[in-house]
Amino acid sequence: MRAGRGSLFPLTKQSLSQLLNWSSSRSPQSLPIVHALILTTGLSVKDSLLTTLLSSLLDSGHVSPARKLFDGMHKPRIFLWNTVLRGYFRNGLPRESLFFYGSMRARSVRPDEFTLPFAVKACAELSGFESGQAVHSDGIKYGLEFFTEVRNELVLLYVRSGELGSAEWCLIAGFG
Repeated sequence: MRAGRGSLFPLTKQSLSQLLNWSSSRSPQSLPIVHALILTTGLSVKDSLLTTLLSSLLDSGHVSPARKLFDGMHKPRIFLWNTVLRGYFRNGLPRESLFFYGSMRARSVRPDEFTLPFAVKACAELSGFESGQAVHSDGIKYGLEFFTEVRNELVLLYVRSGELGSAEWCLIAGFG
């Protein structure tokens, strides 16, 4: 069976999306092949396909191909930054997660309430109290410190660091 124009299996955004979903759940090792297929069809400009592919690669532990895919994107949205940040952390790479957060900030990408919890978790995992304070200051700067998940992760970071006064402040400030 041939794929492509005039074939029994036309390569459309919908068919590639179905193939991507199938590969993600049943054959994660085939995701790099699906990625190549998406690139060769010219449908790689479709954000939803790339977003799904990026998430699938990270969820299945293919961190390096996911990062290459991300690096090839033109002006990725914050959702994609968060996807990679979370992917690094969930794949047991907190240091890379934190470096990625630093790269995001160096490019003046504004974090949101979904960014900070994983950046703070990475700091806590690495016993990075000073880094955690810097992330906390970003939270204050952008008005994100009162989001429940951000505040919870900050409290855990400060408790792990023995900074009980800071942990208490995070708890009280959220209700004050």
